Amino acid sequence: MYRYKITFAYDGSGFAGFQIQPHKRTIEQTLKIAVNKIAKNPTPPLHVIGSGRTDAGVHALNQVAHFDCPFELSNESMRKALNSLLPRDILVKKLNKWRQIFMLVMIRTVNAIGIEWRKASLLIRLNAFIRRIINTRLMSLK
Repeated sequence: MYRYKITFAYDGSGFAGFQIQPHKRTIEQTLKIAVNKIAKNPTPPLHVIGSGRTDAGVHALNQVAHFDCPFELSNESMRKALNSLLPRDILVKKLNKWRQIFMLVMIRTVNAIGIEWRKASLLIRLNAFIRRIINTRLMSLK
């Protein structure tokens, strides 16, 4: 599998937010459909992992997501293919191939109330992620 990181913009006026919702038009679902068409509709379908979520009607200039594809295309070919399949209110501005160790990850944060999860807003190396987990656990023991 080849991992691609995309930076994209969208006009959220016609969307019910980023996250997939039944019977509603969402950014994630629209991207997922395009990615799966390019990948020739594999089973199981490919997923698009976003760096965060937006509510209905919210716009974005530099949202980040990643997906895996079973075959390799050049960055420019993949970007053009996605843009040709996406509606006019979503634009892939930049696309880069990444090694599999790069991913959007869930980061655990500790606060006064307890533990909460939030999505990282950027891609980080796996070893940096592991160091952060270890540091967070050590700090929570103090």
